[in-house]
Amino acid sequence: MKKSVILRQQRNVKIEAQKAIYELATQEKRGVTAEEEKQLNDLDVEVEALDGEIETAEKHEERQARFAAQTLPIVTGNEGGDSEEREMGKMAKRFSFLAATRGVTGNGKLEGLEKELNDEAVREAQALNLKFDTSERAFSIPAKMVRATGHTVTEDNGKFGGKLVPTDISVVEGFIPRLFLEEAGASVLTGLVGDLSLPKFSDYEYKWLAEREAIKLEAEDIDGPVLKPRRAGAGVSISSQLIAQTSVGVENILYNKLRQASGRALNKAALNGDGNKAPLGILNMTGVQLAKAVAEQEASHEAIVELWKLIYGADADTGNEYFILNSKLAAALMTTKKDAGSGRFLMENGLIDGQKTIVTNLVEELAGLQTLIYGNFSELYIGQWGGVNFVADSITGAGSGEVKIFSNLYADIQSANQNAFAVNKFLKGL
Repeated sequence: MKKSVILRQQRNVKIEAQKAIYELATQEKRGVTAEEEKQLNDLDVEVEALDGEIETAEKHEERQARFAAQTLPIVTGNEGGDSEEREMGKMAKRFSFLAATRGVTGNGKLEGLEKELNDEAVREAQALNLKFDTSERAFSIPAKMVRATGHTVTEDNGKFGGKLVPTDISVVEGFIPRLFLEEAGASVLTGLVGDLSLPKFSDYEYKWLAEREAIKLEAEDIDGPVLKPRRAGAGVSISSQLIAQTSVGVENILYNKLRQASGRALNKAALNGDGNKAPLGILNMTGVQLAKAVAEQEASHEAIVELWKLIYGADADTGNEYFILNSKLAAALMTTKKDAGSGRFLMENGLIDGQKTIVTNLVEELAGLQTLIYGNFSELYIGQWGGVNFVADSITGAGSGEVKIFSNLYADIQSANQNAFAVNKFLKGL
């Protein structure tokens, strides 16, 4: 990443801090205190200093671009020199997770490409005030290597061309795989800088006006939900012999296990998160609509229709809703008749009442009862900051040739419109 980009990220953090001071004063319906005024002035000085550094860095980068242009061959069309993003993509494809792990568990040094990507990730983390481990036993990947593409060649089962791609090449995919909640419409926001205030549902209101009538912005307290970086970690124990391998297959096994764990962590938190260390999930959000049931009830068509009615009755955006449930409740719905005479079942061909459905055991059982979630998941936002930090510890397992690898990433989950979700937590499963 260019130095000017990193400096701009740092500048954005300062400006966001100033914005937060004003938002707090507005929310508490008061003016800025003397202490806050000093903080604002100090931040002004830091922003102005960064402005100067940014200007200097951009001049250097412009010169370097001119130097590089002199050495480029004459081309036609869109075949010019690689952009920074394209170059990062090439570097990511050559990156080896096992080589980085060998480096920090062997001589304690990263070399070559792995060192270059680690240095980039560390610079990002420092600009975002993320607490990455930067010791000799740690390495990181930058933000541009965190997200998978919409359809990666190894997770589409050949549907989007995966079967046409040879399997003996080294390709490191985005560390966070495509989430099933994305398939349901949730937005994943990467490359975030500082806290992100989501717009309130009520902010988007059109009013009918005369030809020349001015649009009036109503003064409202800033109380929309805020995405803030939270740390999620995972660990795996592997043998030193496995790390010593150079096989692409071995590399993919290890890397993909950690990738899948990151996906499960985000999907699970979005559904069940308690809001303490983990983000606040849909089942614990204030404002999510609840079915009338307060005790155990059999699954029925009436219970399904009730959730539909709650969403549409709240005037939430509709048209792309999903049901989400676990396998126990799905089994009950597949064996429960919709009514006495039609011979139809509540869940048929993987759909509940003909609507899109996701079955996942990440929907937890609550006191022996099952939960059915229905809603418009485009109102769900999953934010992620910076790259991913890894720490390899070969000391505690030295006697058995064991290495423990720990992974850390920063993310959060929020909804700007909890009325877009309805839940029944009291259904019997099989």
